[in-house]
Amino acid sequence: MKKQDVIQTARVVPPEDIRVGDYVVVMHVVMEHLMDSCVVESWKGIEQVRMLWMPWEDSAPMKVAEVCLPFVLVKKPDRKHVLLDTRRYRLARIPGGFGRAAFRKLQEAGVSTK
Repeated sequence: MKKQDVIQTARVVPPEDIRVGDYVVVMHVVMEHLMDSCVVESWKGIEQVRMLWMPWEDSAPMKVAEVCLPFVLVKKPDRKHVLLDTRRYRLARIPGGFGRAAFRKLQEAGVSTK
């Protein structure tokens, strides 16, 4: 099997397994809402409901700079640093080779990430 035939996958990683130097992407945005029985009859009273959403922005690879759970400081391809809260974002680790290549190509292209 040739190297280009190998399928690489991103895997959701528990916050405690995130390490400095990892390449990560946002897989899901976690939202919590209060729902009451007037919305869904089968519910009794008010309940907190957790929903997972796909990121509404492009999810560029980010390099982990520091970890202090629940916070992860990441560097984006545009060289800006962002503090992510792992209670709000589910992160996936991407293979290092893919992460380095994508990160470098996005930097060279001058891609601005939000």
